[in-house]
Amino acid sequence: MFKKHTYDDQDKIREIVADVYGIKIEKLSYLHLHRQDLYKNDPLRFADGTTEWHNEADTLFHKEFYNHLNSKNGKDVKNWYSNFIVNQVSPWFSESFLYQRAPSFRIHLPNLQAIQKWHYDSDVDHGHPLWEINFHIPVTNTFASNAIWIESVPGLKDFSPVELKDGEYTIFDGNRCTHGNKINKTSYTRISFDFRVMPIRLYDENTTKISATTKRRFAIGEYYELYEK
Repeated sequence: MFKKHTYDDQDKIREIVADVYGIKIEKLSYLHLHRQDLYKNDPLRFADGTTEWHNEADTLFHKEFYNHLNSKNGKDVKNWYSNFIVNQVSPWFSESFLYQRAPSFRIHLPNLQAIQKWHYDSDVDHGHPLWEINFHIPVTNTFASNAIWIESVPGLKDFSPVELKDGEYTIFDGNRCTHGNKINKTSYTRISFDFRVMPIRLYDENTTKISATTKRRFAIGEYYELYEK
């Protein structure tokens, strides 16, 4: 249902994430077993019907990664991301485009949901500008209930899992298509990145909208970076 694309430096990002958590690459799908110190008795929550976010992107697993990203050692992630934008994203565009300054980091642990609320990015809770395009990149294999589930066209509700292996990615209309996660009934942690891009001609430089999670305005130099062609 969703077209799979491949890229060549998947071992690099797997190595980076494994180093962040102090485990071997082959243990990434078992991160929940090897870093049980990062669990806490604080279920993931989203305040339904409001723009108040709780801790879905603020668990100790997330903090471990973002602490690395924001440290002097975080240039390894930034370099990998920059290369992905140049080598994988840029060829899709014949014009300049905007891209999310830093990719969103996802952890989908067994018996939990990575994101509880089924949504589309431009809905009232998330408020993303129209015309964004979503890229989804797994670091571990994604399948069944540990995958992201997406409808094929807006409003159809024909949800299916995006099943990918490391080294693969997909592009989808998360701006208008509802997507979400089920409770992970597999025995494997899903680790993935996602980010959004937008053609420059569709950008509203006067926007006042702010990201619900980063609290940054959807503007160049805040939520977005500009890639010039």
